[in-house]
Amino acid sequence: MADLPPKPVQTDKRLDTWKQIAAYLSKDVRTVIRWEKDRNLPVHRIPGEKRSSVYAWPSEIDLWLHGGTDGPSISNGSTEEAAGKEVSTAVAPPIGRSRPWGWLIALAALLLLAVAAVILGSWARPNLPHLGRSVQITSDGWQKDRLAVSGTVLFFDTFGGRPEAIARIDQNGDKRLLLPFGHQRLELQDVSPDGSEVLVVVDVQSGVGGPLWIVPTDGAPPRRLARLYAVAAAWSPTGRQLAYFVAHELYLTNSDGAEPRRLANLHFHANQLRWSPDGKRIRLSLSDHLSEPRLWDVPVDRSGARRLLPGWSSAATRDNEGDGHWTPDGRFFIFAARHGGTQDLWAIRERSGFFDWRDRGPFRLTTSPSGIGEPVLSKDGKKLFAVVVTPAHDEMMRYDPGSERFATYPDPAGLSAGHVSFSRDGKHVAYVAQPEMSLWIMNADGTGRQKLADNAALPRWSPDGRQIAYMGWNKDSRVPTKIHLISADGGTPRQAVQSPEWQGGPTWTSDGSGLIFGENDKVFPIRASCSIHLFDFKSGKTSDLPGSTGLWTARACPTGRYIAAATRDNRKLVLYDMRRANWTEMASFPDSAIGANPTWSSDGRFIYVDAPESTDPAIYRISVPNKHMERVASLKGIQRFNGDIGLWMGLTPDNLPLILRALQSSEVYAWDWIAP
Repeated sequence: MADLPPKPVQTDKRLDTWKQIAAYLSKDVRTVIRWEKDRNLPVHRIPGEKRSSVYAWPSEIDLWLHGGTDGPSISNGSTEEAAGKEVSTAVAPPIGRSRPWGWLIALAALLLLAVAAVILGSWARPNLPHLGRSVQITSDGWQKDRLAVSGTVLFFDTFGGRPEAIARIDQNGDKRLLLPFGHQRLELQDVSPDGSEVLVVVDVQSGVGGPLWIVPTDGAPPRRLARLYAVAAAWSPTGRQLAYFVAHELYLTNSDGAEPRRLANLHFHANQLRWSPDGKRIRLSLSDHLSEPRLWDVPVDRSGARRLLPGWSSAATRDNEGDGHWTPDGRFFIFAARHGGTQDLWAIRERSGFFDWRDRGPFRLTTSPSGIGEPVLSKDGKKLFAVVVTPAHDEMMRYDPGSERFATYPDPAGLSAGHVSFSRDGKHVAYVAQPEMSLWIMNADGTGRQKLADNAALPRWSPDGRQIAYMGWNKDSRVPTKIHLISADGGTPRQAVQSPEWQGGPTWTSDGSGLIFGENDKVFPIRASCSIHLFDFKSGKTSDLPGSTGLWTARACPTGRYIAAATRDNRKLVLYDMRRANWTEMASFPDSAIGANPTWSSDGRFIYVDAPESTDPAIYRISVPNKHMERVASLKGIQRFNGDIGLWMGLTPDNLPLILRALQSSEVYAWDWIAP
C-alpha cells in the first residue's frame, strides 16, 4: 500500500458510495470493502438505510493512509533509517566565527517550520464535523420525541396506543416509564443538571401551551412550578434560572418560578428553546401561521433578537429549522431541519472571535430517507442521540365482536387508507389513501378501485350516491381547507361553498339539498368564534346553526333530525335537535377528549365516539333517546395512526368500528460525534 501517494484535501467532499471510495483510493470495490473489514478503513453508515449505503471523508482516508490506526505508513523504511539519511546528506557549516544574523535566520526557519506544521496538521485533519459509528438504542416500535440527557441517563417522550409517558433509559439499557399524568398530553422540556427532575408542559394546546410541572425521576409525585404556563421551557446550565415562552413572549425566572421578568416580545410561536453552555444566549425555533420554523438567538443580558441563519432556508420548498442542541464545549450547534425536501441533522460552527474566519456551515450530518430529529449531545460531548423515523404508513382494521379483536380490512392484505365512507346502499366505498391523501372509490368487496382526486380528507357520499363531498387538504398547512364536490363517475372537483373561512369536514342533509359543516384551522383549539354552518345548494347561501358558537366537527344524522358536534376543545359531545331547535350535552370523559370523528350508526339511533387519551382507551356508543353510553371495543395496546386530522374512527354499514393502525415507529440511535 506504500505505492499510494497522498492526495491533497482541497475540499473535504463526502464520498457517498463504495465506487466513489474505491476511485479515490485507485482500487477496485472488493479491495476497499476488504480493507474496511480487515484494516479499519474509515467508512460510515446511516441507520435506517441498507448496509450497502455508505460514505467516507477523504481527510479521514488520508489520515488512515499516512499512519492512522491500523492504517499503512507512508514510508517503507523505519524512522531511524530516514533520520540517518537526513544526517548523511546534511552540509556541515564552515568552522569559524558565527555571525549574529545566522541565529536570526535559524530562528526564523524554526518559526516557519512550526507554522508549516500547524498548517499541515490542520490540512490533514478532517475539516468538517461528522458522525461516526452508530448504535440503535431502542427497538420497541412506539413513537418517540423530545430527547434529554443527564449524565448517563437518556429521557424522552413515548406515545402511541397507550397514555403518553416519559421513558428513562440508563447506560445499562434498563428502561423505566414515568406516568405522572395518566391521560393528559405532555411534552418533555428539559432535565435538571443533576438528573433528579424533569420539566414538562401538561395538557398542551397549540400556540397556547399548558401548565409547567416538575416530575421527580425517582417516582415521587409531580408538583406544579409556581403558576407558570408555557409552550417551551428550559433550565439554565447552572439550574439557577428558568427560561420559558408563552403568548409570544420570552421570560426569565428563578428556578422555583419566582420573580419572572420579560426578556423579549418576539411576535411568533415558539417550538423549542435551548440555553447556550455559557448561559449567555437562548436559542429558539420560532414560527407563525404564515411561515415555517426558523432559529433565532436572544441574548440574556440585553434585549433584542436576531435570525441565526438568514437566507439559508427557502419558503418555496417549505424548509424549516427545528429542534437542536449545543455541544458541551459550545463550539457547535446541531439541529434538525428540512432543507431542500429532506429532513436531516445539520451542524453549525459557533464563532470563537472576530478573527475566526472558518466556514460556519451549516454542515449536513445525515442523509436519512425518512426523517430524523430531536438531536441531543451526551454530557461528555462524545455521543449524539437522535430519533430516526421509519417511513409512515397505516393499515385499516375492523372490529370483530366474536374475537373481540381488530383485524385487517377489507381483506387479509389490508388497505393503507382511512376516512372511509359507504354509500347509502352499502355497495360502494369512498376512502382516502395514506399518506398521499388522495381520494379513491371502490366496490364494498374491495374490487374496482378508482382514483378521483388529490389532496382530500373526510369524504361523504350524497344520499343519491351520485356525488362525493370532501374537505380539500393542502399539504401547505397555511392554506385554508375548503369543501369540494366531485362526481362519483370522476371528473374535475369544484369548490362547493364560497366563503373565506376555513371549512371543516362536510356532511349532507338527509335529502341532499345542502351541506352541514364546522370550521377548521391550523392550530388547536380553533378560535372561540367558530360555529356550525348550513349551506343550501339551491340558494347558494350559508347560514349559522343557532347556538353553535364555540362548536365544530359537525356530523348530521342519517334521518336528518339531529346534528352532533364537539366543543372546540373536544371535551364534550353535544346534540342539536332540528325539530325542537335546542342543544343537549351527550357525553364527556373524565380522562380523555372526545375522538376526532364522531360517527352515526346507519339507523341514526346511536352515535359512536372514542376516548383515545384514556388510560383504558375504548370505543363507545351513545343511545340518542336516553344518553346511555355502552362500551363497544377496547383500543388498549393499539398504536393508532395519528394523521393530519387526528385519530380517525369510522363504521361499516353493519356498524362495526373501523380504525387506522400505525405501521410506523421512531427509534433512538446514538452516533460518535467527530469534530475538528
